[in-house]
Amino acid sequence: MSAFAPALVRSWRVGKRTATLTVSQAGPNGERSALIEWDGGVPPKLSAAELNEYRRGRDAAFKALGVSALIIEV
Repeated sequence: MSAFAPALVRSWRVGKRTATLTVSQAGPNGERSALIEWDGGVPPKLSAAELNEYRRGRDAAFKALGVSALIIEV
């Protein structure tokens, strides 16, 4: 992220791990950046249930911020 305070930090459980989403304050043009970090490292593979938990938590975190986001999953 940056040296400035984030606009939003949300954590949620995904199976045995915790995912944390950090979203930056809006820049001069209104742009933001987001970073998701995993406690214990990025899991090599998520089960279908874990993927659903991850997506629910991620979507709820973005909704709490009140902005739309383009999500690209790779």
